[in-house]
Amino acid sequence: SAVTPGQVKCDVCADIKYKALKSCLVCLTSYCEGHLEPHGRVPSLMRHKLIDPLENLQERICKKHEKILEFFCRFEQVCICLLCCETDHKDHETVSIEEEGAEQKQNIESKKAKIKLMIDDRMEKIKEFTDSSEMIREKANKEVDDSDELFNTLVNRVQVAHTELKSNIETKLQKSQERDKVMIEELQEEIAQLQRKNCELEELSQSDDHLHLLLTLQALSTISDTKDWSKIKVYPDLYMQTLRRAMTHLVHTFLSQLKTLTDLELTRMRQYKEGVTFDPFTAGCCLVVSECGKVLKYNKMSSPSSSDDMERFDCPMVLGKKGFTSGRHYWEVQVGLRTDWDVGVAKETVDRTSVTPKKENGFFAIGKRCSEYRVQCTPYTLLHLCPRPTSVGVYVDYMEGRVSFYDVERKLHIHSFTRESFTEKLFPYFYLYSWAKKCKPLVITPL
Repeated sequence: SAVTPGQVKCDVCADIKYKALKSCLVCLTSYCEGHLEPHGRVPSLMRHKLIDPLENLQERICKKHEKILEFFCRFEQVCICLLCCETDHKDHETVSIEEEGAEQKQNIESKKAKIKLMIDDRMEKIKEFTDSSEMIREKANKEVDDSDELFNTLVNRVQVAHTELKSNIETKLQKSQERDKVMIEELQEEIAQLQRKNCELEELSQSDDHLHLLLTLQALSTISDTKDWSKIKVYPDLYMQTLRRAMTHLVHTFLSQLKTLTDLELTRMRQYKEGVTFDPFTAGCCLVVSECGKVLKYNKMSSPSSSDDMERFDCPMVLGKKGFTSGRHYWEVQVGLRTDWDVGVAKETVDRTSVTPKKENGFFAIGKRCSEYRVQCTPYTLLHLCPRPTSVGVYVDYMEGRVSFYDVERKLHIHSFTRESFTEKLFPYFYLYSWAKKCKPLVITPL
């Protein structure tokens, strides 16, 4: 039959090309059924090797010797002919094309199995991302719902507070106006009395009867039934006090809602709780780590650390045992009120000798020095914490580049480092120092 697209055509057909039935590796020609007939009849042609029809048979010929490629050189990983085996590749390991092909088929099966595992792993990862995306979407929707509820509550409370404020102002205005009206009426009555008395005194002053003047003057000179108005105050700014009280109440409402939010935030962060312990091999001078690794004490009388230990700080600093290069992590530390301390994270490569713990040197921490609380950066940022925290929560999101600190007891956010670019391992970081003889230790809170 005539050849159709995608089929191998007969190389011998002249006018109409017919579909090839076989290809001869000796003749390097593809034959249709009619032109293949001599290969089944002529003895010399019957010895030729026939295969299923292939195009580009010239690719199966050695370009150097023009012989069929029948062998494979394992040293140079190329297909060669018989003459190549006897000349250029005579010292190399060579096998037949069939043998190498059979072995490579086995390798292909092994590679297919490996690729299947890789595909399965990636499909599993896709499922993880899909599940994660769905979970994030659900959480995002819940966040939106929670935020709607929160802001609606706050807006309602603001509206209620505003309504109450206006009502209080109206009530105060009414009472003030009523009071002022009474006061004005009393003043007008007293003015009328005083004017009458003044007229009587004017008439008396014009009298020539001195005896009458003396007898009457004593009664007229006595001014009774009048108030001492100098002691009665007028308060035109009463409404400012009302407004201040209303705003103070709103501030307390907002702070209460903020604590509720922080409480929810801390609850969510605790799912990433990290089993942090102090690393005694990094503990600097005067620091003593307990056997459990959860308590850090400052002792001026403790033996100095070996200066040969490259991991150890030469000042009262220490790292956690376990570092991290990904993920989210949370831990809590009990801090003393009298001691100086730092809590946070530090890069693995921070200098261990005479280093200042600040962001520019690879430390992301907050701390206390004497009576000041501050963010350890340049310049120092003071933190106005009142009352003083006794337990600090540390949250790290490595991929997001975030390190946040919380007052655990009062459920308040203290400070956050954000949009940092972490490229190396981070370790929990601590500093402890005290001028006093008795120093409260740092304690990692079990969660």
